[in-house]
Amino acid sequence: MKIIYGITKSNFGGAQRYVFDLATETQKAGHEVAVICGAGGVLVEKLKENGIRVIEIEGMKRDISLIDEFRSLHFIFRTLYKERPDVFHTNSSKMGGLGNIAARLAGVKKIIFTGHGWAFNEPRLEWQKVLIKFLAWLTILLSHKTICVSEKTKRDVVGWPFVKNKLVVIHNGI
Repeated sequence: MKIIYGITKSNFGGAQRYVFDLATETQKAGHEVAVICGAGGVLVEKLKENGIRVIEIEGMKRDISLIDEFRSLHFIFRTLYKERPDVFHTNSSKMGGLGNIAARLAGVKKIIFTGHGWAFNEPRLEWQKVLIKFLAWLTILLSHKTICVSEKTKRDVVGWPFVKNKLVVIHNGI
């Protein structure tokens, strides 16, 4: 099976560690694995040290820039269309949103998104929370399955329209 994992930033925080663990273990299990992420961080180094193919996206970062987002979306789409993975597993809000759109357009058979936590729970202006909730809802809708890393993460979204059957809780480390 060909699996591509996607995450926005390539530092080595909790979500990046999750991607690293999944990528290395699924490769050990005999699957063809690659990770698509922002360029030049500790995650990139660790993946390469472990023989995981990394596809770096210049300009993919947490801060929002419409030009960079369009370029990233185009890059992800082209990559997925060329690679034809069986599974595209996205992590983080930005990669989830852009990646899931690109994956649907590229015809990826199985799109999985992991919600490590929701950006709308962070202290923000109310209009920003509303916009972020809408984008999170679209991200879940565009996935075939969304992994929530806790019951709370699931509870935060389970009442939204058309998402209940897409959600599953899998605690980190399992």
